[in-house]
Amino acid sequence: MADEDLNSDDIIEIIELDDNLNEDVAANMDDMDLEGVDIDNEEMDSNEIEGETNANDDADGVFRKHKGSVFCVRTDPSSSHLAVSGGEDDMAYVWKITDGGIVLECKGHTDSVTACSFSHDSVYAATADMSGLIKVWKMGTKEEVTTLECGDLEVLLHMHAWVNHVQ
Repeated sequence: MADEDLNSDDIIEIIELDDNLNEDVAANMDDMDLEGVDIDNEEMDSNEIEGETNANDDADGVFRKHKGSVFCVRTDPSSSHLAVSGGEDDMAYVWKITDGGIVLECKGHTDSVTACSFSHDSVYAATADMSGLIKVWKMGTKEEVTTLECGDLEVLLHMHAWVNHVQ
């Protein structure tokens, strides 16, 4: 709206801005009763993350083998008893959902593992990292079946094609 479109009938209230607002807030802080309030925060609860409040954790189980962020997780489609996950620690794991027990450590990645999946019958698992390395694992023998190396932009296309082909 242009200035000429504004008239005195449009104004409901004029609020004066106080340049000394921060000084007033600081002065009022002296009047606050902080007795019994822990403002030091040096000792933090082990479950508390800085900047967050404690949340109620209703998880039935937690997989903690990864060191750092986890970028992908998939459950096996045939039984939903296993999961495969990959993370910034250049590792992927196949693990039991019930107790977090490791079934297979998928070693050999050279960068963060950002894609993972099972075949439709859960016979194979595939993991892919940001460097373009794709590894396929046979679940029955817990062995690496094949490794594909491609440019990092091709990883998504290969993983997508592999998952759709075997499902």
